[in-house]
Amino acid sequence: MVTAGSAQPFKNGRQFAAWLGLVPRQYSSGGKSKLGSITEAGDVYLQRPLIQSARTVLLLTVRCRGKQKAWIAIVAAE
Repeated sequence: MVTAGSAQPFKNGRQFAAWLGLVPRQYSSGGKSKLGSITEAGDVYLQRPLIQSARTVLLLTVRCRGKQKAWIAIVAAE
């Protein structure tokens, strides 16, 4: 069973994404920070469907038009 519980302990969406393990690992040294790959921390049973859903949305951009396609292009570029 997959559960995320209440959203109240999280200050913002990034904290929730970090709890899920969907943010890149951060390396910092000498005041410079670099982002690595997505961490393997968090609930795998929540990560997999979220990542697969995001990939599906990106693959279906050829069927989208107008505002939807523009939004997906912006998100994919980030």
